[in-house]
Amino acid sequence: MKARRFLNVLTDKYSGPDALYVMDRKGHSFEAFVYGDPDPPPPSRFMDEWYRDRAHRDRCVWHWRDLPPPPIVVDEGDNYYHDLTPLSGTYCFNTRTGEWTKAGDWKLPFWSRALHVPELGSDLLFGFENTYFHIHSCFSAVDVSGARRMDGSAPALRHAWVKIDPPSGWHEQDRSMVYLGDGKFCIHRSFDIMETYGWSSGHEERVDTVVLLTGVEVVREGSRLRMVKHKSKRLDTYIASIL
Repeated sequence: MKARRFLNVLTDKYSGPDALYVMDRKGHSFEAFVYGDPDPPPPSRFMDEWYRDRAHRDRCVWHWRDLPPPPIVVDEGDNYYHDLTPLSGTYCFNTRTGEWTKAGDWKLPFWSRALHVPELGSDLLFGFENTYFHIHSCFSAVDVSGARRMDGSAPALRHAWVKIDPPSGWHEQDRSMVYLGDGKFCIHRSFDIMETYGWSSGHEERVDTVVLLTGVEVVREGSRLRMVKHKSKRLDTYIASIL
């Protein structure tokens, strides 16, 4: 099975039915998992419209549909807005026209995946700040309304909440998140637990790998958003990411 990355799509009432958009890690393959007729018949003036619509409904199934890949070969990507090489900027894919267009000469400020949650803001993406080695990376919300307008303006940081500090000796390896609905998120983080041996050498050795699942809730208060941290659950295992 080829490696794939799942994309989040900013939608509106004109975007049509729901679909799952999937791209491989290199950006060479782009597909949508959609519901419809995989092989619709060509229009015919000899077929009654009622029979044609009935036949179309009978053939509707969930299926994969190939989409045009990004304009150039990619190095890395993020969700609906697709980051290409640092010199080329960020591109958007229009789900109605099936076309790629350049959003601007900027790069999404997220590390890994970002989520679009319409009930918290139609122009907001939620994710982890892309900081140096992911140190002090906060859970944040970024305004991408400029990309919708296609005016070239870069995303603006609207909210940044305090990071969730791990215990001493825990070195973070991976993180991801999933939206649970009603403003609630589950944040996943995987850690290597290190111990230091030798007073002079300071050699560190991994003694265990654990996962922390933390519940957070984003609440709207007027024009502001507030994060409420709920409890965390430790799992003595390794999980690369959650979807």
